[in-house]
Amino acid sequence: MKKIIFLDIDGVLNSRRSMIAGTKKFTQLVEAGETDPGALVAATIDPVAIELINAILTRPATGFVLSSSHRVPFLGAPHPLSAATAYLEKLGVCCDRLIGLTDNGPGCRGDQVQRWIFENPDCVDSWVILDDHADIHEYQRSRFVQCSHDDGFSLSNYHAVISLLFK
Repeated sequence: MKKIIFLDIDGVLNSRRSMIAGTKKFTQLVEAGETDPGALVAATIDPVAIELINAILTRPATGFVLSSSHRVPFLGAPHPLSAATAYLEKLGVCCDRLIGLTDNGPGCRGDQVQRWIFENPDCVDSWVILDDHADIHEYQRSRFVQCSHDDGFSLSNYHAVISLLFK
């Protein structure tokens, strides 16, 4: 992989809009006894955001690193990538392009991204941070696409990612 998206989930693949729309389905799952976090989160995921992300991820030499707080439960698993893949498949993400998880070490999200890049230099030619929070360093801002927590990953966000990774 050479073009990497550092992917957040909350505020990117789901949003306040998709959470409101998915409330009924989420409630039905809970009432039916569903306890699988992936199935529950999937009820609030925006299918358009998923399709837009997958359209990027299916381009040649493109992958993603999960930087979302959703990665934390998988970091201590015997096989973190396998555990994260099983979860992300339930959300509809193109999981064969998952190449890593950022650590849960000290600092902001930008520190975690920078550590991953430093530890995996052969994997990265170009990268972008896709998140709803600007928890990054000033020098990373030119590689940052900020989504709206209200609306999630939008068409303009899609074009911004394409521009940063492929032009």
